[in-house]
Amino acid sequence: MQRIQLFVPEFVPEPLAIDTASDLAGTIRVRVSGEVDLATIDPLVEALAAAVAQRPDLVEVDLADVPFMDSTGVNALVRAHHAAARAGCRLRVVRPHRLVYQVLRTCGLLATLGL
Repeated sequence: MQRIQLFVPEFVPEPLAIDTASDLAGTIRVRVSGEVDLATIDPLVEALAAAVAQRPDLVEVDLADVPFMDSTGVNALVRAHHAAARAGCRLRVVRPHRLVYQVLRTCGLLATLGL
């Protein structure tokens, strides 16, 4: 019997890049880059919580550079939306990548997230 050894490279996701900026009009913009999934979700959850904690008028989440989002990302957006409402502010998603838009549409979240 001959054994065949397979080499399967370990998948290492790219770290999520998040830039946060605020303006004088009371908006905090959270710009996200990279894939949002179970392996990369923690920085996004922390950034959204920090933005909401400042109680701006609006937290704007830019997803133009997010080509993939799984259910953990969707969950993070919904939780942040509810936290923002409790804090007296709004959370709105802007410029979602077309694939992320499809995920949010399938979940019935377009109106909830301001799309």
